[in-house]
Amino acid sequence: MKTESEIQTALNNERRAFTRKQASFFALLTSHSLRGNRPPATQDTDVAENEALAAETDWKAKDVEFRRIVDESITGRRH
Repeated sequence: MKTESEIQTALNNERRAFTRKQASFFALLTSHSLRGNRPPATQDTDVAENEALAAETDWKAKDVEFRRIVDESITGRRH
């Protein structure tokens, strides 16, 4: 069974990953919306898109880990 400290650590990791995901989404949105009718600055957009994808992947992994730890704590079974 997981300790309260392990659960809290997993929750904090998930929250940080979600905050990163959220910030990268807003940065990507801003990079697109501030252009107006101008052509995209591909390097900036590519960087923003890559960060958004990396942040999404990181958050999904942290979320799965958090849910697994909570499930183990509740059920007492290891996965």
